[in-house]
Amino acid sequence: MGNAFGPRSYTKIIKKARTSQVTSSARRAVAKVASCPEDTGSQTKEGRQSRIEDDTHADTWCLGANFRLLCYTGQSCDVSPFLDLYGTVENVQIASGATAWTDQDTGIAHILVVHQGLWFGTKMPHSLMNPNQTRVHGFSVCNNPFDPNRSLGIVDTDSGMLIPLKMSGSTAYLELRVPTALELSECNHIVLTSDAEWDPSNISLQDWSNEEVDHQRLILSWNGRRRGFSR
Repeated sequence: MGNAFGPRSYTKIIKKARTSQVTSSARRAVAKVASCPEDTGSQTKEGRQSRIEDDTHADTWCLGANFRLLCYTGQSCDVSPFLDLYGTVENVQIASGATAWTDQDTGIAHILVVHQGLWFGTKMPHSLMNPNQTRVHGFSVCNNPFDPNRSLGIVDTDSGMLIPLKMSGSTAYLELRVPTALELSECNHIVLTSDAEWDPSNISLQDWSNEEVDHQRLILSWNGRRRGFSR
């Protein structure tokens, strides 16, 4: 199933297969929720490293093999992959998960927490980031390598911390790993998404995030002032 999702799935397009988006259905309650993730058999392996790929086609964060399961929310949904060649995946649980990122400048490890993600665990070798779900939570996300004014990456607008993204072809990504239990308890946590219910079919991003518009307005304003100073 893992190969059905994400940018790499484009390499498997067959002439008769029509490309679509990774979309999730309305959330519904799960009849029985495991109280302890460790007992579900869904837990991933500590230290497992792989990519989180920026993907605007995914309407929700997809948590794969480089995430540690924290808890389920008690809701599930059905998920449709990129290609109509693949069938809908039913009853994907909504979960909170954690992954580890090490700042290459300081050598300090941080725990990135994602709430309201689609839990795939070991069934998906990599993970997918929905940048808009992170922007709604107050982060600035620059996934445009040609932006002359911002660094490529995720910025915590409160602290100013930059989590840099890298590029592989046209895909922005992060290389992250499953944290250990010790890291989970001792390292700084950066919460990338809200724990409030995320229903992409019922949210207006225009009402929540004007990041790109505000950024362009700021640049135009600064350029105007700079022209005034030079006179």
